[in-house]
Amino acid sequence: MCREGLDGWVWVDFEQTLLTPTFVVAFTVHDFGYVQSEVDDRFRIYARAELVERATGYALEMAPKILQYLEHFTNFSYDESMKLDQLAIPDFAPNAMENWGHINYREVALLYDNFSTSTTSKQKTVTVMSHEIAHFWFGNLVTPAWWNEVWLKEGFATYFQYFAADKFENLFQLEQAFIGDELQPVLLYDSRALSHPLSGQVDSPASILSGFDSIAYNKGGAIMRFLTAILGKDNFEKAIKHYVDKNKYGSVTKDSYWDSLSTELPPNTLPAGVNLSEVMDTWATQPGFPVITASRNYETKEITFSQQRFYSSGKDMNSTEEWYVPITMVPESGNANWQDLSIKGWLVPTENLTLTENLPNNTEWIVLNPRQTGFYRVNYDQKNWELIFATLNHKDKWRIILDINRAQLIDDAMALARAKHLSYETALAATEYLTIETEYLPWSTAFKAFNFIGDRLVGIQDERAVFYPLYVTNKLLHLYDEVNGFVINDNDGLVERKKRSLALNWACHLGHQNCKAEASTKFQEWKSRPAPDYQNPVHPDLRSVVYCHGIKTEADFDFLLERYARAQSSPAEMKTILAALGCAPTEELLEKFLNETAKTEGSIIRSQDSKDSFAAVINNPVGVEVALNFLVTRYDDIKLTYQSFGSVGSLFSMIASKLNTEDQKAKLEQFLVDYPNEEDVKPVVQSSIATVEENIEWLLDHKDSVLNFFKAKGTNAASITVISPFLVILVAIFTMST
Repeated sequence: MCREGLDGWVWVDFEQTLLTPTFVVAFTVHDFGYVQSEVDDRFRIYARAELVERATGYALEMAPKILQYLEHFTNFSYDESMKLDQLAIPDFAPNAMENWGHINYREVALLYDNFSTSTTSKQKTVTVMSHEIAHFWFGNLVTPAWWNEVWLKEGFATYFQYFAADKFENLFQLEQAFIGDELQPVLLYDSRALSHPLSGQVDSPASILSGFDSIAYNKGGAIMRFLTAILGKDNFEKAIKHYVDKNKYGSVTKDSYWDSLSTELPPNTLPAGVNLSEVMDTWATQPGFPVITASRNYETKEITFSQQRFYSSGKDMNSTEEWYVPITMVPESGNANWQDLSIKGWLVPTENLTLTENLPNNTEWIVLNPRQTGFYRVNYDQKNWELIFATLNHKDKWRIILDINRAQLIDDAMALARAKHLSYETALAATEYLTIETEYLPWSTAFKAFNFIGDRLVGIQDERAVFYPLYVTNKLLHLYDEVNGFVINDNDGLVERKKRSLALNWACHLGHQNCKAEASTKFQEWKSRPAPDYQNPVHPDLRSVVYCHGIKTEADFDFLLERYARAQSSPAEMKTILAALGCAPTEELLEKFLNETAKTEGSIIRSQDSKDSFAAVINNPVGVEVALNFLVTRYDDIKLTYQSFGSVGSLFSMIASKLNTEDQKAKLEQFLVDYPNEEDVKPVVQSSIATVEENIEWLLDHKDSVLNFFKAKGTNAASITVISPFLVILVAIFTMST
């Protein structure tokens, strides 16, 4: 309520607020326009005037649905007298922030329009919104007692980000999206020697900020899903109702959560004599996770399970961590029921587990961790791997294994090989069946694995390296034909469109002649339009590949940069263009791009987009050395322009994954000499140097076995005919010479 005061001033009287965590209080001063929901007038979306009518409809439609679902799930209704404003802010450091009744977003995270936004961006809008609305219960209403357990809010929000949105956008296959976007990345992140527990130590402002990482978000969400599988969905929902009711307007610790879960835990679920707190503390108070090895005795049918902490480096760290692990399993016999998450036994600290009853015969495979609900990796004896591969490579049987678990097998096998738990010959054999694979998740998983190998092979002087793109192209040809190239139909499903974008981007990246030609043609067609900012013939789901592979010259680069500057009314278009600018074909253009981000005044690139620009450049093999030199020589400028939108140290972490040489490592070491007083960045640079050392070691340990595999498998005639003539010549020369 407002009333007049002194001349030029007004008094504003507010109702007494609810008990509120101080970190979610916010005020915004703006001149935005807004739209209000006709379904629930508590909902408003604020944005720049030119975006309000055009790009807010989807978020305004979905937000009330998500809120209503979460009200039902928690049995606690959002106050009918409270507003729920969502604001799209042009320059905003985080992706979004869950201020109570006043959620702030980057524009690209909230706004969606059919004319410039891809299917992937539409998925991001609904999932980010679900994440932020979930915080009303998990973080705002029920608040972690201290910053050492932020996973109790971020883990819940990440979980509901997918599984609340899935109730209304099930065509996105959000369970698969959770695995590909959250679970797989954090299994890699948490396999570092320097990882930390979910519930750790926090003793400074810097350690508070560093706690908002993949462990809190991704691993926290994965543990929520893990618990859903242990309790069962209905029991988990009942436990959450208890948790919210008991702790509303209060603070919690992990023990508060375990207590509520225990009220709905089915009898005889856990090992004898052990409570849920003991089980889950092994997951919350220890860093990392285990690799579970299943060793079968094919004469007696017995299966023995063992565990050890998994490190991506493969080094023996003399670790003592062990976990309570529920063993779930699908055998080839029995119609392979992937919904069966019943626990066959518990692997407990200090003991192996041996199963002796109701086991498959010696010609049938087993797959552990159905639907990948458990937070661990799985290894098998060689024969079981071979039995799995026989099914995957059978044109009539490969779908017997669920798409989630086909992806899991690839992800686990490649991670195990990287860590020296499995030979690369065996791990790469898990990808041979891809010739017939048509689902999105297994392919996106495989491409991550191929991308890691591709990054290692950049710049190496070895003629066998030419067979890497040949092998992957050969696997991709069927998928490329299956998505029908650049042809988009109105009745294409949402996942179908994501799959097409994935296939085209990789086909062009690998040098598929038809793909590159089509992308170039479409780019030039757009470029020739008299008003390209308003007459874009390229479908939003094709723009990432067309823009990236359409850049051939400096004129093309400048054209795209100008489109970025003129696309202020289309945040999604700006993001797509930004990624494509990193595809520029020369070091000079990429250096020009990065220098633009380091301007303290007058830069075309938004401050919030600086880090994304850097990421775009390092994803281009031509740009890795450019970006490294930019980082170490222009560090003082970078601090001024990048710092307000996240830690500059993260740039070192990003680029370290791309570096493979002693010279590159030396540049990072010299940085520490040149900047001895950068205490916040120093640990990140030291960790980055360790990453480069691991990459160098990978080449020494694995290069020959990987390249020999690709050489033996990658000379398929069909793949050779669709790649660039230059590669064809190299293949011919190398084949004749050997």
